[in-house]
Formats: sequence, structure tokens, C-alpha cells
Amino acid sequence: MGSLPVRPAAFLFDVYGTLLMPLPADIGADRGVAPPWRALAILLDQYSVRRTAEELCRALREEIAAIHAQMKDRGIDYPEVVIDRVWQSVLGTGNRDFARQFALDFEMTVNPVYPLPDAAAVLSAIRKRKIPAGIISNAQFYTGHLLKRFFGELPQDSWADPELIFYSFEHGRAKPSAYLFEQAAAALNRKGISAGDTLYVGNDPVKDIGPAAGAGFLTALLAGDAGSLRLSGANNRECRPDLIITALRQLEPWIG
Repeated sequence: MGSLPVRPAAFLFDVYGTLLMPLPADIGADRGVAPPWRALAILLDQYSVRRTAEELCRALREEIAAIHAQMKDRGIDYPEVVIDRVWQSVLGTGNRDFARQFALDFEMTVNPVYPLPDAAAVLSAIRKRKIPAGIISNAQFYTGHLLKRFFGELPQDSWADPELIFYSFEHGRAKPSAYLFEQAAAALNRKGISAGDTLYVGNDPVKDIGPAAGAGFLTALLAGDAGSLRLSGANNRECRPDLIITALRQLEPWIG
């Protein structure tokens, strides 16, 4: 549905719900999905963590909430944590490699993902045509590794320009803050590409479409299914996309 006024000169993608499909909800998210307590108990035993899964998840939520509060006091509208440092605090360890490995295993236990259909083909087409592309996503250090696991290479080693990758944890700000989108628009401008000639693809009207449009980008809302689409704010005029697609392959006519 909808159309674009021009063929995009560049593409930017969200990750979760757009390139990777989440399965169960995050710990603490109110989506009616119970945390996998038994699997978490096994994980904690493997890492010799002497807490119950419930205690650990509560400590994680409290640590993140405390950091968010501190960052908001400094004027950051939508703060983002660095999750391996959070886990270092929660686990009481100075070993960052240990915290990182635990964080990855915890994430894949609580919130496993798999690639959306057609994602690999669309990214390959963008790469073959040498179209500038990148990422704006709420993410952590493991996001790139998950993309490599499913698509064979890190984004910056294949289809994405390293200067056009904006992960929230690297900037301390999360969507729907305008910050990441403004940084991406500036990076594109340095390459001679305007935001108005760049298509941002995401699955959340509020976190993706609204701030992307506010920064001047063309926008495409991926309305694949209930698992990938976030409908909150879909009727908000500021969050209406230029293009609505139900599968990533529908971008192919705009790729060329």
C-alpha cells in the first residue's frame, strides 16, 4: 500500500521485527508470555550462578531501571544501557567476557530470534547493486553477531556501510529518540545522499516510522504479521508510513 515519490538512493533497516523475528517476549515485557523459567534455571546452573531465575530477572530489571533513571536525570529522553556492563553488575563479576557470553546465552534463552523470510535475498540484492545501506536499531553488542549467524557475515562486512550502522547501545540512546535518525541523516549527507532519498524500513509506527519521518526519511512499515508488526500508534498521523509492505521482497521493485 502506498508509494514512494522516488527510487531510494539508500536503505536503512531496523533489526528486530524487520530483519530478525523475535519469538517469546522479553523478560519483564507485558505481552502475556511467561518467561522460560526452567530453561533459565538450567542456564544459571551451567554458569554456576547461585540465584533463582526469578531473583536474577528481578535484579536485572532493577539495575536497568536505575541506570535509565540516572540517564534521564542527565536529560537523555530515551536512554539505552550497555547490557554486558549491566550483567557485570548483576552477576558481580569483573570479567567482561564472562558477562558477554552469559548475556548472549540469556538473550537466546529468553528472546530467541530467526531471520524473516526474504531478508537474505533483499540484502543480497542491495549488495549486488552497490546501494548504500545501513541499520538504525535498538540493539546490543550481540545484535551484529546474531545477524552474522543467520546471514553468514557481519553487516559491515557484507551489505552495510559501517558508517551507516547505528546501534542504540553505542550511543546511549534508544528509539524512538530522534537522535539515531539525526545521526544517520548527517552521515548520509556527508556521502552526498539526502534523507529524503533514503528509505527506512521498520515494523513499529512509533519507534520506527515516526522518528524516521521526523528526520526527513522516506518510510516503509513492514506489516508482516502479529509477531513482527507493532501496531501502537498506527493511527497517529505522524506515524503513517509512505509505504506499507507485508513481506521484505516487496521492496525489490524499489531496489531496481
